[in-house]
Amino acid sequence: MSKPSIEILEKCIPQIVILPDAYVKMQLYTEECENEIGWLGTAYKKRDKEKTIYYIEDTFLFEQEVHITTTEITPESLCEFGEALFKKEDGTKIWNSIKVWGHSHVNMSVSPSSQDNSQMETFIESGHNWFIRIITNKKNDIRIDLYDYELGAIFNNLPWTIAMSKEEEKIEEQINELYQKLKILQEDRIKKYRGPIKSEILLKVKNKVHYYQQHQYQYFGKYLNNDSLKTDEKKNHSTHVISNHKNKITCVNDVYEILPLSELMDIGECHNLMEVIEVLKLYGDDDFTHEELLLIWAASQEIVKATYFS
Repeated sequence: MSKPSIEILEKCIPQIVILPDAYVKMQLYTEECENEIGWLGTAYKKRDKEKTIYYIEDTFLFEQEVHITTTEITPESLCEFGEALFKKEDGTKIWNSIKVWGHSHVNMSVSPSSQDNSQMETFIESGHNWFIRIITNKKNDIRIDLYDYELGAIFNNLPWTIAMSKEEEKIEEQINELYQKLKILQEDRIKKYRGPIKSEILLKVKNKVHYYQQHQYQYFGKYLNNDSLKTDEKKNHSTHVISNHKNKITCVNDVYEILPLSELMDIGECHNLMEVIEVLKLYGDDDFTHEELLLIWAASQEIVKATYFS
């Protein structure tokens, strides 16, 4: 015989909401007792579209005998608990709303024991349509299970949230308003200073002009500012200068004296000495020592940097 199974739609899983007073009381029961401790609680449910939400309102301790691994609800303890409730003005309402049984497992896991499961079977005999079981421990773990006796189903380890009181909601709303005001204040301060500081930077902060950049404009200003200069004129300039200074490059200043800007710009883009030699050959310059080639390449790179970042 096959065993039946059931699958719950995600949007139909019951939701548990714990009111703040109930949550704090359960937390303190667990923290302040070194043995297992049990309590009862009131709860109600509301339908919200596809979901059913169960609200845990309050919790109450009852007379009990406990051990480090067990706690028991006896008929006698429930009777005494009921008698004490009925003496209160709203005692009958509270008694009729008892839908929660909770207990701690001290330092153990919150997985239910066989005794815990047997205890939940007794609540159906009391005429309840549903009942909630809560198991806690000192590690702040909380497990909540819902027994739906009408449906004949157990919803294990349900998701839960802590609600806020009206006072807390009001305070949170005020905090959010203050954060919004703070954000506007900070944004206004940035707006106030952004424009003037941008103008001040343009006025006071200049790019540093290096010596090589100054030299570039001194020797090759006509090449930067005269687009009408012909290529053959540049070539003639190069040939003329080199013929008078051949093999006399001892520093980068000599490079600026000898080679024109167009040639230096091309050499400055080279990645190795072989490329430098090839560019020099294209300009008709191919008779330099290794040391001179290094100086030419270094000077050309400075020219390129000065041009791009000026």
